[in-house]
Amino acid sequence: MYVFPLPAGWSGVSISNRGVYGLTLPAPSREEALAGCARSPRETDDEDLFHTLVAELSAYFAGVRVGLKFPVDLDGYSAFQQHVLRGLTGISWGDTRTYGEVAAAVGSPRGARAVGQACGANRIPLIIPCHRVTAAGGGLGGFGGGLVWKRRLLALEGTRYPDRQCEE
Repeated sequence: MYVFPLPAGWSGVSISNRGVYGLTLPAPSREEALAGCARSPRETDDEDLFHTLVAELSAYFAGVRVGLKFPVDLDGYSAFQQHVLRGLTGISWGDTRTYGEVAAAVGSPRGARAVGQACGANRIPLIIPCHRVTAAGGGLGGFGGGLVWKRRLLALEGTRYPDRQCEE
């Protein structure tokens, strides 16, 4: 488990022998980042992956368009959730898809709620960009990190969306 400072706060990452297992959005303190990060049962020290990840996340929070393409460990997710989460990695910076569009793309056109549940279970935000999935009709939908973070990440990426959801 690594905890590190970013321009937006402290973040934590857990790396397994398969890739990134858990990642926290920036938190106000090192302790909160550490407490919020999912720990892999096969945790390993991959210094190269860690340093590359920190460099890309630092650039991301500085507004630089980066790929954030890293191997991920989706152990513990159902086959459907894995399919959805892998599919989300194809939504690029500045783009969004609705839950229904993602459901159709993964072969489950009536599975928008199940897609939302898979997004809600995502323990690797940013690398698996569930913040780029919005509700039909222009609402933001949900986000495990909260709607304030979802708005902030979409704004950072220059994403335009008609936010018809007023509550926080």
